[in-house]
Amino acid sequence: MKLYSSPVAPSPRKVLIFIAEKGITDIEVKNLDIGKLEHKTPEYKKIAPNSRIPALVLDNGEVILETTAICRYLEYFHPEPNLFGDNADEIAQIEMWYSRISFELMMPLMHGFRHTHPHMSALENQNNEFGLAQRELAVKSLKYYDEVMADKEYIACNKFSYADIQAVTSLQFLVRLNKIDINDYKNFVGTGSMPSDLSVTSTSAGEMFLGSLIPGLILVGLYVVYVLVYSFLKPKSAIISLTSDAKNVKKFTICSGFPVKCFLNSGS
Repeated sequence: MKLYSSPVAPSPRKVLIFIAEKGITDIEVKNLDIGKLEHKTPEYKKIAPNSRIPALVLDNGEVILETTAICRYLEYFHPEPNLFGDNADEIAQIEMWYSRISFELMMPLMHGFRHTHPHMSALENQNNEFGLAQRELAVKSLKYYDEVMADKEYIACNKFSYADIQAVTSLQFLVRLNKIDINDYKNFVGTGSMPSDLSVTSTSAGEMFLGSLIPGLILVGLYVVYVLVYSFLKPKSAIISLTSDAKNVKKFTICSGFPVKCFLNSGS
């Protein structure tokens, strides 16, 4: 099997933690460079049409997308240690807390980051007001879960589970990116201490989206080339057409439309 992953994104990190907890060693991990948009290439889209990471390619060529689906598949073939529950009560409790953390904490943190952080401006149609509102909601959730974890080590069933993996990745990747001090929630900081030797380190916004500015610059460059070529082939339709006495210009106007003729004149 082959897992398409990324060391700087929370979703594939959950699968990597899951694999480490299970002690699975027969999965090849291929990291994609998000900054270079390797997850947007035609080759990868043949594997994951939605360009999402992670993706697990099975030995028979079938592909499993979505983090939880991948982990449930692996759980079936590697049931120990159990991370989704051993009985009806555990299965329900772990599913409940995983879902609650996803929607009450992870999603607000994700929206807060994606809509307010400068590194995301090239990849996201940002709504700063929405992002700030989501960040405020995330702070309320952090306060709630900090109280929940005041008298217990693990989120569900008194053992490390998939719910803890969700909490760990949310805390380590998304809290600091929202300019929230995780040390204000001391009960929650030590959530679900992982028994494996997998080191889960915090990743900065620069490391996560180091190349996010490059796609924007490429698009700007392509547009500039397009304008220059268009102006060369159709000079009468150029954005700005200089008259012979443009050197005597006293004022000028830049047109916002395209193609629109704008002339620099010395008059008026």
